[in-house]
Amino acid sequence: MGSKKYDLKNSFFKQLLVLGVVICGFTTAYSQDSTSTGSTMGRLDLPTPTSIQDLYTYDPITEMYIYTQMVGDFTISHPLILTPEEYRDLILNEQMKSYFKEKIDAADGRKEGAEELQKNLLPTFYVNSGFFESVFGGNEIEIIPQGSVEIDLGMLYTKQDN
Repeated sequence: MGSKKYDLKNSFFKQLLVLGVVICGFTTAYSQDSTSTGSTMGRLDLPTPTSIQDLYTYDPITEMYIYTQMVGDFTISHPLILTPEEYRDLILNEQMKSYFKEKIDAADGRKEGAEELQKNLLPTFYVNSGFFESVFGGNEIEIIPQGSVEIDLGMLYTKQDN
């Protein structure tokens, strides 16, 4: 009878020990320092090579657009079928990206032809007013930055409780 008690106590302590190790493992996993000391794998985006052509073809029967990527005469991706709305959204996003890339390149001024692109950075404003046209001789305002701008903002505030 004494040996059964001992086995029962021994198995109970083993289970308690295993449970304690498991609980300690969970608490240490969640209570670690929030600063990362290891390395994380980032994402590397490379530009698409010029040999890969993006082609959009319209299928009038299904009224869908088919997007494929080709190298020469070989298709290198699965065709992507787009509805007209999806096609317009995709083209609009591509045009917006190219527009802003062009403006960033112009503002940066490091690429060839940047001087010509810098002339178009600031828009021309049009005023639809006969009075404005009679006073200034035209209805367009063109901004040509030539120097520096200095702005002094001040405020004088006095409060008297009598």
